[in-house]
Amino acid sequence: MQDFSAKGFLDFFDYLSRKGLMNKSTIAARKASSKAILAVLDDEETADLRKIDVDDAVTRFVHMKGEQFDPKSLTVYKSRFSNALADFLAYRADPLGFRPKAPRTRLRKKAPDQPKPHQSSPNTDTTVEKTSSIGHGPVGLQETLVFPIPIRPDVTVQIAGIPSDLTSSEAKKITAVITALGTNPEEEL
Repeated sequence: MQDFSAKGFLDFFDYLSRKGLMNKSTIAARKASSKAILAVLDDEETADLRKIDVDDAVTRFVHMKGEQFDPKSLTVYKSRFSNALADFLAYRADPLGFRPKAPRTRLRKKAPDQPKPHQSSPNTDTTVEKTSSIGHGPVGLQETLVFPIPIRPDVTVQIAGIPSDLTSSEAKKITAVITALGTNPEEEL
């Protein structure tokens, strides 16, 4: 019989780490968020996580612990918990076909004949770089992230190319662009 309990869920993170199926920092972040949210539920609720209502659990977490977090952190906690739980349930449904839906760090290798930034001649085969989406070339040795954001029960968007050292100012610029994309007929009245 399969274990869908909170303990089985938390053990799943260790499994992901042992098997190298996900970045260790992603696992740690998801596990911390999941533990925090599960802590507000009682034993009966955590006995079978298939029955859990993620929105209800997160709402209760916000009511009980929300003052300890800023709104952005709460959104990230919800996203991490939701994605981790979805991966856990997908693994339990099909262990052989399971592929985690975690954000992946994407790195692009430079062509061998191009020099490293601030270097006059190429003396290595490849270097890691990130190029801007509008073609401005290398912006340094920077890892970028792909971040899934569940926006509705059946819709998850992915934001790609997020620098791992994103500043609040840069995040506000991204927020402004995303906000401009939204349409809500009720707001236009």
